[in-house]
Amino acid sequence: GALAITAGDLTVEDHGKISGNTLGPGVGGDISIDAGTVTVEGYGGIGVETFGSGHAGQLTITANDALTIQDNGLILANTNLPVSGQVSGHGGDITLIAPTMTLGGFGGVEADAFGSGDAGNITVEASALTLEGGGFIKSDTGAPTSRTNMGNAGNITVKAGDLTLESPGATTFNTFSAITSDTYGQGNAGAVSITATGAMVVDDALISIAARGGATGQGAALAITAGD
Repeated sequence: GALAITAGDLTVEDHGKISGNTLGPGVGGDISIDAGTVTVEGYGGIGVETFGSGHAGQLTITANDALTIQDNGLILANTNLPVSGQVSGHGGDITLIAPTMTLGGFGGVEADAFGSGDAGNITVEASALTLEGGGFIKSDTGAPTSRTNMGNAGNITVKAGDLTLESPGATTFNTFSAITSDTYGQGNAGAVSITATGAMVVDDALISIAARGGATGQGAALAITAGD
C-alpha cells in the first residue's frame, strides 16, 4: 500500500529508514511526504526500491521551507542486485520540491539500475538548489565492477532559480559534487536537463552523461539552460 506522511518538520537520521520496497513480483508502495522542513542525514534514507520482478513505487517529497540531504543521507529509487535470480522490475520515480534545497557531505539522490529493469526518473524543483561537498543527483546504470546489467538509467530533470554546484579541493571522481547519468554496462545512460532561471555556478564540480570504463551502453542528451 501507499504511505503518506504529513509533518511540520521531518528528520531521518542515524541510519533510520523510510522505505517502500518490493522483494518479489508485487508492486512496491508509493511514498509521499509533505512537511515544512525535511532533513535526511547521518546515513538515514528514504527509498522506494525493487529487489525482484515487481516495479518500485513512486517517491514524492514536498518541503514547504527547506529540504536538506547531508552527512551521507540518501534519497533513492534503485533496481538492486538480488540475493538470487535477476531484478527485472523498474525503479520508481523521485520528485523533490522545495524552495531551498541543499545536498552536501556526500548526501544525495540516486535512481540507479543494477538489473535488467530500468531505473526511475528524478525530478528536482527548487528556487535555490545547492550541491556542495560531494552532494549528488545521479541515475547511473551498472557499476564499475559489474557490466552485465541491461537496465537503462533514468532521466534527470532539474529546474531551479539559482543553482550552485561546488566542491573546492575535490581531487577524485567520487568526491566531486555532481549531477550524472552514466552507464557502466549494457544499459543506456539517461538524459539530463538542467534549467536555472537565475545564476548558475559550477566550481570544481561535475555534470556528466557518459559511457564509462568499457561500457557498451550509449550516452544520452545533455541540455543546460541558465539565466546568468
